[in-house]
Amino acid sequence: MKKKMDQKLAKAMAVGFLVSMVVACATIPELEVRYTLPAPEHGLRGMRVSFRFEDARQGSSFLAERAREALPHFPGTIYFSVATKGGSGDRLGLFRPEEMVKEAFERRLKAMGMIVSPGSPGSGEPELHIVLNEFLLDVANRRWVATVAYEASLRKRGTVLSTQSIRAQSERLKLIGWDEANSTLSEVFTDSVNRLDFVELFRQGGIPIP
Repeated sequence: MKKKMDQKLAKAMAVGFLVSMVVACATIPELEVRYTLPAPEHGLRGMRVSFRFEDARQGSSFLAERAREALPHFPGTIYFSVATKGGSGDRLGLFRPEEMVKEAFERRLKAMGMIVSPGSPGSGEPELHIVLNEFLLDVANRRWVATVAYEASLRKRGTVLSTQSIRAQSERLKLIGWDEANSTLSEVFTDSVNRLDFVELFRQGGIPIP
């Protein structure tokens, strides 16, 4: 009798284990990027600028092949939160990668005290043009590797006044789950957006800074 009960218990445990494995494999990955604004910058406070964003990546997916294999049920959107330095941050909701980049730059401009206007091609105010060239999450040598690359230019009446090219990369050991992927993405995202030197961009472009 005891032997039969032990066999039933073993079978039940095996079935439970298989079910838990199936559920785990079918879990939808919740990737999250936390962008941290830099310390307050006031060098361009009160200046007007129009903002234009362009997604020039080769494809819409930001997962490389090996990352797609590691995250087979990824829905294509990422939870995005924005925090001030030392703050807890606000979760804004689900964004596509290119939407996050655009939102982050808009928030950084406003945090600097700049006045972001719609602008027009013939207006005399400077235009900040951000071209996203790469936003990629990959897996290499059992590590998450995230890369962001873009070009920033300052223009006036269609003429390019100054440019900066930014490329940032971060990597972390790939463990069970995707917490390390989130940390890698957050690091490279914050680094790449905050690395753009707005004051230098305006100075090189010959725009008077108050």
